[in-house]
Amino acid sequence: QAVADYERVLAAPPPDADDLRSTLAMVLTHQATVAQATGDGAGAVAATARAAATLDTLARRHPANADYRIELYTALGALRSALAAEGRTDSALAV
Repeated sequence: QAVADYERVLAAPPPDADDLRSTLAMVLTHQATVAQATGDGAGAVAATARAAATLDTLARRHPANADYRIELYTALGALRSALAAEGRTDSALAV
């Protein structure tokens, strides 16, 4: 539900919605953790990929913001792990 709420707000974002985007990425990361813990590997990959894409946008938009870059690198590591857990090692290595 939280993801849907953030996406609804971001469909017509306020002028500076980057804080909302950052929070959305955090929510997606938590969603991925829950998915992985409950055996939904595909869901974990999807949520982590969305979090990484969101953080990539933020890091590119704000190159001087080290926090966005660190969060992006963390999300990419989580995406590699989720892909590897699904047996998709080639995809994991390509991230």
